Amino acid sequence: MAELPAINTSPLIFLTKGGFLDLLQVISSSVIVPNAVATYWPNLGDYTNYLLS
Repeated sequence: MAELPAINTSPLIFLTKGGFLDLLQVISSSVIVPNAVATYWPNLGDYTNYLLS
């Protein structure tokens, strides 16, 4: 069974601000966003469904 990739705050912010969040789908159809990242970045709620689908 393959492990799911995880992303931390810096690359998530970079990909989102640059309009490249779709590149995460190249890595995997699902990506883990740690609770600390979700708590740190209040706007993550807009992307949570996309990232955790």
